[in-house]
Amino acid sequence: MLAAVAVLSLKLVWLAIDRAPLFYLGDSQSYIYSAISGRPILNRSNSYPWLIWLISVRPRTLTTLVLAQSLAGAATAWILAFCLLRYFKVRAAIAVAAAVIFAVEPLQILHERMVLAESFAMLMLAVYLLLCLSYLARPRALTLIVLAATGVLLLSLRLVYVPVTLVGAVLVPLLGWMIPRSEWTATNRVRRFLGHLAVSVFVTLGLHQVYRTATGLRVNLPPAYQYNSGFFLASTWAPLIEPEDASDPRARRVVEKLLDSAAYPLRDFKVRFRQLWSEGGLTSEMKKAFGGDTYSANVAAEEMSLRTLRRAPLSVVRQTARAYAFYWQSPASMRGWLLDEQGTTRGPDQSFLANLKEWFNLDAGESAASMTPSKRYHLLGAPWYIVLSVSPLIGLLCMRWVRREARPGALLLAVFGAMLLILPCATTVSTAVRFLHPLVFGTLVALAVIADGATQRGTTA
Repeated sequence: MLAAVAVLSLKLVWLAIDRAPLFYLGDSQSYIYSAISGRPILNRSNSYPWLIWLISVRPRTLTTLVLAQSLAGAATAWILAFCLLRYFKVRAAIAVAAAVIFAVEPLQILHERMVLAESFAMLMLAVYLLLCLSYLARPRALTLIVLAATGVLLLSLRLVYVPVTLVGAVLVPLLGWMIPRSEWTATNRVRRFLGHLAVSVFVTLGLHQVYRTATGLRVNLPPAYQYNSGFFLASTWAPLIEPEDASDPRARRVVEKLLDSAAYPLRDFKVRFRQLWSEGGLTSEMKKAFGGDTYSANVAAEEMSLRTLRRAPLSVVRQTARAYAFYWQSPASMRGWLLDEQGTTRGPDQSFLANLKEWFNLDAGESAASMTPSKRYHLLGAPWYIVLSVSPLIGLLCMRWVRREARPGALLLAVFGAMLLILPCATTVSTAVRFLHPLVFGTLVALAVIADGATQRGTTA
């Protein structure tokens, strides 16, 4: 109860200080246009526009979206405190402190004001992790079914969680089986594990296919999570692609052309973003080569990328490490990066500003230039973002202090954290601090466990 009151009070105070909606282009623009028009987005998940329509389009204000996202953040903080108390058995004072820290965490505060899916996705991630810990404490097939359904809702908000939910379908039953349970015989344990594993994998894959099929039906295309995955991968791994990686002659010609390009040389690691988004880059050239058939061009780009991965896996690993190294900058060096991500250096264009005025009666002309309290606080968080960049190591470190019965849960959080750190570095065209946002929940769990264990040992000594 104390955590709930403290967190909600902090959220309301911050809302009173700063409730201005912020925009990250072109993601925010795409989400709002989709919410207004009802048209699906081909390169992003599509449940967030529906939430915008429900929360903001009908009342014609984005202030309600900021309020709803702040309440989602409060609910996530409560789940964090509950997990620490129920499954990790930390002291109440530390659990409340962790919830309060989450409530005022810089990335969380900023994204509660951004027109982005991160805040709702974080809440759904917290629910997903809560169900994982619930299963590990008391293995039931029904929990796995609910977990699979929650995983689909999670990926419908942000597709970065697709690998997490697929791995979780196997890893959660496996860790549950590894926990000794005196009431189960050896034979019964194996039978239960195999049964639960089959249920988890079958339901997860089935629901993922339902989601993919529903996505395809909305745009009259074959089932898929989204329809730009090939372009994203090819642009990310562009410095590694060779002409022989393209089995389609049209794609091969594009690769050969860009190898000699002066504007967007394929080997230049720093222009991967432009390979994806700029006219004359890899994506636009692939679309032209396929005569405007975007679907076929994307399929060819994905096949080319996977052939590159099979041919040079170690080169992909090295490039991923190079992308990760961007997180290890001084706070001063990180400032320009953060200003861009909060929308300060790239404000909405004039047509979008006119749309915001028409649809929401919002004058956002000064939204980029205005340095709001949330933006300033976001800039001050630079040292914390470096901590988040090593969060999987913190998760492993907490294994030294975590109670024996809670170790599988701590290990699960560390594995998921590692995946959520590595995947964006490996599969996106630029490193972004906002990609660290999904790591906040697991990092605070690990730090709370360490603080609880270390202080108890100090008191005993």
